[in-house]
Amino acid sequence: MAVETRFIQHKPEVKRDEDSRPTVITWKDQKIVRNHSMIATCKEIYNMNQNIDVVNVNIIGPPNSGKTEQVRVIGHIIHKIAKIPYAFKLFNKEALLNFEQTLKTLTPTNWILGFDDLSFLGANATKKQIEIIKQATTEIRHLEGGKDVKIIIIKVSHYTLALDKYLRQNNFSYFTSIGSSEYDNMERIVGAKNMSKVLFFKRLMVRATSQGKYGYQLRKDKPPLTYSYKDPFIPMLFWNEDTLRIVDSPNRKWLDEYCDICAMSSGDANFKNIINTPEYLDEVVDTYGESKIKRAVKNISIRQGVNVEDPRVVSTERAIERDVSTGKITMDELRAGLGLKTVKTKLKKPMTKIITETPIPDNLNNNNQEQKDDGV
Repeated sequence: MAVETRFIQHKPEVKRDEDSRPTVITWKDQKIVRNHSMIATCKEIYNMNQNIDVVNVNIIGPPNSGKTEQVRVIGHIIHKIAKIPYAFKLFNKEALLNFEQTLKTLTPTNWILGFDDLSFLGANATKKQIEIIKQATTEIRHLEGGKDVKIIIIKVSHYTLALDKYLRQNNFSYFTSIGSSEYDNMERIVGAKNMSKVLFFKRLMVRATSQGKYGYQLRKDKPPLTYSYKDPFIPMLFWNEDTLRIVDSPNRKWLDEYCDICAMSSGDANFKNIINTPEYLDEVVDTYGESKIKRAVKNISIRQGVNVEDPRVVSTERAIERDVSTGKITMDELRAGLGLKTVKTKLKKPMTKIITETPIPDNLNNNNQEQKDDGV
């Protein structure tokens, strides 16, 4: 017997005329409601992190609802849109239970840190281990090296009250599903005025998970906007402590097939070179010079959170930062004294031949296109 899929009427919050109905835009090859934009939510997180040093984000939902994948999505979007470099790390249970040692592995750079499935803390962690994690989250911006950095912490849990009260505190929340036992908790979090949206989302998720597809009936005279669940989108609720709205978020690989920063986030080894590395290095060294390519790779690695610097240089940095912080000397004076000038650079030399002559695999052609619509 054929299954009939019904779609929930997308009701505007206020009276709208025909020209002000929800706007549908194209994101890569998919249609999406503009105010369901995942990128817009990530911009909110990033913008707040420019004003405060540590931003906390919670992702809440039952097992297998896509929480960990959304940590990767948020991390990837933010490090791509950011005007400052971010490294990304996803911590598992073992890393969190030994968090004091884990912090020592982080280099002093801007970080997006994912705490995967913190729900286990109540059953598996000692009181001391929980206190270490709580203490670390207050001091994490002062990483070893004496350099203040920007930190975004993304915490994953199974339900709203699963975490210690302190760890529950956050600036933003995403909900991947709303169970029956969570309904009352949601009212405490988002307020009674937003419960109609919670109910709408709950019904949407029932149909998405039971029928494998979901959609929005934006206009009575138009076909519904429909998606296959998890291919590539899942719906989520986004709460920024002021407004509650639905977002449609893709899986990580739909955004970009490969990402070096994301591949390093949890030791992911699925990134494969398209070209021969020794041949590439031979050509790029001929083009730019060995000392410059080494320095460039070092700088990029450090921004990605990989410390490849000589320990003596790190010690020198710490000494200089200490003296600058006490007002004994300024960076402007040091640069002038060493003859270092601020310069504007352009890529004047041509791309290496091995890069220009290597075809892009078919599965990357679409994924690496620029997102043309800034509003996504």
